[in-house]
Amino acid sequence: MSKKDQYLEIILQTNKWFENKTEQLKLLINKRETSKILIEDGKGNKVDLPDDMKEGFYFGIQTALEVYGNFPVKINRTNDSN
Repeated sequence: MSKKDQYLEIILQTNKWFENKTEQLKLLINKRETSKILIEDGKGNKVDLPDDMKEGFYFGIQTALEVYGNFPVKINRTNDSN
């Protein structure tokens, strides 16, 4: 595999990872009314996230999606061998 092909494969895999992570975040936002958010306390016990903190949690996810935006690399295939 040429260096160019290796670079292309890295970009394609990174793009797939990026899309997967953004879809997971979008799913959290879309299911917010039916989701139960559990956090782990200092003793390892899982507890419900208090209602007064849920809006901040979802705001953070929405902000992350806006910051991420679109994947920053576009690949255009051409017919030439370059």
